[in-house]
Amino acid sequence: MKDTASGQKIYYKYDKEYEHNFPFNTSKIKYPTDYFCSKIEKEKDEFTSELKFSSPLMSGRQISPMIIYKHINKGKSVYYLSLHTNGSTVNVNESGVIILFQDGTKWTRSSKIDVDAGSNGFDYSSFITLTSTDLLTFSTKKIKKFRLYIYDEDVDPSSAEKFKLYTECIKNSK
Repeated sequence: MKDTASGQKIYYKYDKEYEHNFPFNTSKIKYPTDYFCSKIEKEKDEFTSELKFSSPLMSGRQISPMIIYKHINKGKSVYYLSLHTNGSTVNVNESGVIILFQDGTKWTRSSKIDVDAGSNGFDYSSFITLTSTDLLTFSTKKIKKFRLYIYDEDVDPSSAEKFKLYTECIKNSK
């Protein structure tokens, strides 16, 4: 890279496993049309023939904070959203999910929040069944942040764009 103010060359070691820590602004990356769809994970249950699709479960070396799922059983599709964040205090038997989109709109559900002890405090998660309207929302809007009970998770613009594209891919998975 080159510092545009001083003209000095700058070297930076990039690690794709930690792309969320990349400190520089870049122009928008134009991915091939099938790039994100090729990352969708597919599994077939040998007993029931149910098909299960999901966006990548890992983001670098961390569990993805947002995962979209599609299960197809006997021709019927059901969609799910899984959200994960961390907290420093323990709260059990709580509920409430709020997603704030970049356009300022909100999506709320009174879904149950699960908690487990984690390596850095407590891991909070929620698993939510989605409607077709929800699916349309997530495939057209970018998530800015979400809250599970009182625990917030910021979503960087790159991850928000990827999740939107993964949702579109999941919708079309067969």
